[in-house]
This record gives sequence, structure tokens and C-alpha cells, in this order.
Amino acid sequence: MSIFRFTLSFFFPLLFSLVFTAKAVQASEVVHMGAVIFPPSSEIDKKTNQCVGSSIDVTKHILKQYDIELEVTCASAIRIYKLVENGDIDLTINVKSTSALTDNVIFMQPAYGLLKIGLYERITEKPQKVISVIRGFGYAGFRDIYASNGFEFIDLPNSISVLRVFERHRSDYMLAYERPVKHFVEQGLVTLGDDVKVTPLFETNNYFAIAKKSPKKELLIKVLEDYAKKNNGRMFSELAGLGLE
Repeated sequence: MSIFRFTLSFFFPLLFSLVFTAKAVQASEVVHMGAVIFPPSSEIDKKTNQCVGSSIDVTKHILKQYDIELEVTCASAIRIYKLVENGDIDLTINVKSTSALTDNVIFMQPAYGLLKIGLYERITEKPQKVISVIRGFGYAGFRDIYASNGFEFIDLPNSISVLRVFERHRSDYMLAYERPVKHFVEQGLVTLGDDVKVTPLFETNNYFAIAKKSPKKELLIKVLEDYAKKNNGRMFSELAGLGLE
């Protein structure tokens, strides 16, 4: 065998092995996101049982630029908070006022998006001071404000449950974020009649929140800081360029 043929027979398998190994290492980088069920930003598709929504698409779009794959768990707020605390997920999206997260995450700048909170009130002669809310949501401090004013709460697992309790007159008040309410009304899943008064309460930003116990913490900080810098610090929901938020 000539030296040339020997070199080729040795070099090309080695080169192929190195390329394959590099791709395998690159493809193995996976980030696990925990998403609170919050349509249309994040919800479980009834047909596929997959977690879908605009915030999922935006996050995938961002991480794809860095060859990072995304796995997503959609669950109630309480479960997501526990997963973050235990380091079982790498990041989530939430508001800074969520006390269950404050000590366990690093909130990234700029903001992810903008949320609007409102009080929905049924117009009646003797309204009962009962408010339907999502369990684990503080509503930027308004839960505490209404609790101190003698209101009772019906804690429910998600926004559609809150809306249906309010729609069925089991509560005369409802604390809610505007986007899920608008989404479900537009989908025809709930109806808010003319006897409902809406009082805007507060606007707040939500943020990517990286779990402090995540082994991908430093990677995610670098990725999100770099992506934001390249896009002039605009909100993440805008700079992904998907027109979803």
C-alpha cells in the first residue's frame, strides 16, 4: 500500500469521526423551559399534548440562533415554581413580583413583554366580595390589597377555570391578565356579558427568569445578553421578529 493511499484511508475516517463528534456535542445542548399555562403565550395542545404558544415559539427562535434545543414543560404556576426551586428546569417567564420565584431565579434584562392586569366586576345590587384568581398568582400585589379589604378568594389552577367560575356567577369579581381573557373570549370559549365592568389596575413587564440551580445558568445568561445586545435591547417578545406578542 502506498503512503498516499494509507494517508487517505487513515485521514478521512478520522475527519468524519471528528465532524460527527462535533455535531453530536452541538446537538446535545438542550435547555428545559417551564411555562405556566397562560394562553395564548403557553398552553397544552389538546391534540398533540405538546406545550405550544407564542412564548414557546419566541424562546425556540432565540435559542436556535445558538444551536440550542428547547424542551418545554407546561404546568400550573405552583408546579413551575417548585421545579424552579429544585433546579429541575432551566428557565421560565414571569413577573418580578412573584414572591415564590424571587430568591430562586435571575431575571434577565430587557423585559420579555408587557402584561395588563384588570379587575372584572359583575354589576349587581349586592355584589359578594369573592374574587376568582389563579392559584399562586400575586397579580403585582393586588391579591394582598384585596385580601386586606376583606375579599375572599376562589383559587383555581388556570385562567380558563377562573373565567368560567366568574362567567357562571360563582364569584362577582375576577382578577385577570388581559391577554388570556381576550384570547378565550375571541375563541368563543367564554362570554362576558354587558353586566361586566372592567377596571384597569396595573401594567407590568414579565421577564426571562433563569433558575439559579440550573447547570445551564451561565450559558443562558450569555445567550440572552448577547441576543439582546444584537437587537438593541428591545423586549424579547418584539425582537424575535415573529409578530407573536
